[in-house]
Amino acid sequence: YAKLDAYSRFLGRTPEKANSMEAVLLLPPTLWPAELRTPLEALQQTIRNAGRPKVVPFLEIQLCLPEGGELNRTRYASLCQALAELGIGIEPDARFGGQVPSLDDRVALFEANPVDASKQPSKGYAFASLAIHLASAVAHADGEFGASEQAALLGQLESWMHLPDTERSRLKAQLELLQVVAPGLTGLKKRIDSLFIEQREALAELLALIAHADGTVSPAEVKAL
Repeated sequence: YAKLDAYSRFLGRTPEKANSMEAVLLLPPTLWPAELRTPLEALQQTIRNAGRPKVVPFLEIQLCLPEGGELNRTRYASLCQALAELGIGIEPDARFGGQVPSLDDRVALFEANPVDASKQPSKGYAFASLAIHLASAVAHADGEFGASEQAALLGQLESWMHLPDTERSRLKAQLELLQVVAPGLTGLKKRIDSLFIEQREALAELLALIAHADGTVSPAEVKAL
């Protein structure tokens, strides 16, 4: 019953919004109406059959939800949690530091284990995510994020055995998205400033590896480095 407290309080204040997105996101997904769960369960099956992350417009997820209420960071985090409980991981994920996407943005969906839905990021996740982000920016610098850069980054990702399998799956989805949507570099200075010297050195080595991955280092890649 504790899981229904927020929903009950919301209905007490605004009974006219009982069927709104705001209200639905306060409920565990097991209690969502069938018309909401069915398309999401079908999407989960599609992702499972594909065996790899699926990059889609965020609008595809938004259309599965009822109207009513702005999708702010708190509600988006609730949506990420609900999707995880339905077996769908999403990147960006507000619970892992991701920003709220707009309807025009693309997101990466991947198969997630509902058992892990409430797990917090490990200590190593933030650095790994930053590394994937910056390495993807270098890979895009010459105008083409090619197969050689992808293979190098996937190999690096697989070597991070200190990360749980669930987080490596999330990072693969993040990489899939960043291949399609080139990452920006704004707002990263604070994250980089917080790194230890050993982490900075490891990051520099990775970025140099990605710049060399296709056998040629272009002036644009040097500038990105």
